[in-house]
Amino acid sequence: IFVVGELALPFVALRTGAILFKHLDLCKTSESVCKALLRKARMVGCTIHIPEDLLVGDDELTERQRIPPTNPESRSDGTEYEAEVKPVVLQADSKINAFAYDIGPRTIAFLKETIAASDFVLSWGTCGVVESAAFQTGSQALIESVSAIYKNSLTNENERKHCLVIGQENVEWFRRILDSDGELAGDITG
Repeated sequence: IFVVGELALPFVALRTGAILFKHLDLCKTSESVCKALLRKARMVGCTIHIPEDLLVGDDELTERQRIPPTNPESRSDGTEYEAEVKPVVLQADSKINAFAYDIGPRTIAFLKETIAASDFVLSWGTCGVVESAAFQTGSQALIESVSAIYKNSLTNENERKHCLVIGQENVEWFRRILDSDGELAGDITG
């Protein structure tokens, strides 16, 4: 299991001891549920992966910046984020006084490796705040990795893998990437 997006933040706080000042309420209110999930995962021998790094920004996104992209043909059609964006590696007891908006480059690389080695991929939701062009990289990498598995499964019967994509933003991106060559029109349902 690979947990990304805002859902990952309480797991990051528990596992690393990092203090995510801009997300303290979320981390505190989700702590007991996350502890129970981690305990249950250990009991059944399941590994829960969390981000190694995050893309952060100092400014909170405005409501206008959270409006979904208007051009269905462009994954990068999102509002611009004007503050500095930087990757932060999560280390024990990190103190991060910024908003976490996407997964960072280390996590993207590990996510791609994990997906490529998986027999089944369930993708639900995005890795970051895809409404802003600055924070679409993680979600784009996720969907492109899942798309590669899906396309390979269609052409290679011996390496059949299964992908399930849930969540409107993910389904739309998945459809656009797969339909970009015109070969799979109508094969994807949302």
